Amino acid sequence: PRDAGYSDHDSLHCRKSLESSAGKRGPTPAPNAGDALATSPPSTRESTQASGPTPVGSVENVLATSVAPTPARAGNEPDPLGERERGFRRLIQPPSSGRPRTSGDLHHQNSIHRTEKPHKCRDCGERFWEKQALTAHGRVHEKDRPYPCPECGKSFNRLTHLKTHQRTHTGEKPYFCAECGKNFGHLSTLITHQRLHTGERPYSCDECGKTFTNPSDLNKHQRSHTGERPYPCTECGKRFSQLSNLTMHQRTHTQEKPYPCAECGKSFKYLAYLAIHERSHTGERPFPCTECGKSFSNKSSLARHLRIHSRAAAMDK
Repeated sequence: PRDAGYSDHDSLHCRKSLESSAGKRGPTPAPNAGDALATSPPSTRESTQASGPTPVGSVENVLATSVAPTPARAGNEPDPLGERERGFRRLIQPPSSGRPRTSGDLHHQNSIHRTEKPHKCRDCGERFWEKQALTAHGRVHEKDRPYPCPECGKSFNRLTHLKTHQRTHTGEKPYFCAECGKNFGHLSTLITHQRLHTGERPYSCDECGKTFTNPSDLNKHQRSHTGERPYPCTECGKRFSQLSNLTMHQRTHTQEKPYPCAECGKSFKYLAYLAIHERSHTGERPFPCTECGKSFSNKSSLARHLRIHSRAAAMDK
């Protein structure tokens, strides 16, 4: 029975108010997995628990601990957390046979799986993946470097660092290799060199397994997988994966020839060109032909000569 004083007009007014409130709230969001498990029948929950816990290293476990849950969204609102979760899942799972590994995947893998950042700040010890990041960081310490080099003006925060640097001007090389007798200006350079004798190559590429004697060579190599070219030419915009390649390229614009021949004074753009030229003075011919024994001063001349034997062999057939 209806309460006293409750009219049909009041009932209609309350129903319209409830419908209006529901419209403002929008559609009811779908229950998440936890709600579904909590409301499922006891038999379903028991079967889920019986299957055992999710393995610690599984994708689901990594996502549960590393990616925040995605909140409910209204309409076509962007879903940044959902994108993050999908991207994280794609990088953790191995690529399917139909999807090639992308440069983004490789950059992620090379960034997080290296054991040590190869570039260390001598002032504070902070380490960086890229040399240019270390260079930019070094500007923070410029005001704390009271030891300037009298030759070039470069400053250092420790006297020992200045003395080490001055060897680049004096040519002093106090560290020598006991195996071959070669001398070095820096202890770290000697340690790297000694790996040529021991065969030790402690830095390996996670992508292809190739190994290296020092971390900087590994860092350069990994750019062949990621396609990274961080060194642009300011003249033409061409980009390079290594600073040395950019330096050599820039000589095509400046026409600089920094390598003169001590014998005749002729200059060259590249050190390799100078070495080949110097053989014209010394008479050295280090590239012999395995067919006839004739020797040549450079590889390209030997390659042209070998074509003569190849053509002769083809005619005999």
